[in-house]
Amino acid sequence: MKIFDMGKIHWTPDKEQYLRDNYPTGDTHELARQFGSSYWAITSRAKKLKLRKQPGFMTLSLNSIWRTVDIEEFKRLYPTTSNNELARKYGIDYRKVKNHANRLGLKKDSEHKNSGQYKRPIFHGSQGQKE
Repeated sequence: MKIFDMGKIHWTPDKEQYLRDNYPTGDTHELARQFGSSYWAITSRAKKLKLRKQPGFMTLSLNSIWRTVDIEEFKRLYPTTSNNELARKYGIDYRKVKNHANRLGLKKDSEHKNSGQYKRPIFHGSQGQKE
C-alpha cells in the first residue's frame, strides 16, 4: 500500500516519524514501496536518523533473497544443520546459506563437520550439475 507520493521524498517531520516507527522491524523494501522511492533512499535516511534494525531482524541488499531474516534462529541452526537443509528451509541455494553465515561470522561445529552431513556437492562443467 502506497502512502506517500511517488518520486523524490521531501522529508517532513511526519514522514520521518513514520520511518522511525516502522524501520526497526519493517521490511525496507516495503517501506520504499510505501514512500514511492528506492530501497537506498530509505536506508540512507534511516542512517541519517541513526535508525537501526531491532535485534533479530536483518535487511540485506535489494538483490538478495534474504529480506527479513530471524538472525537468532539462523545463528542457532547454522552450526549443527547442513547448508543443504537450511537452503531447503529458506528456499534458496546452499551457497547463499554459506555466504550469509560468513557475513555473520558463523562456523559449523566440529562434530557437525565430522558427521558426514557436511559433504559439499560436487559440480561439473558449466551446467552446474551435481555429481
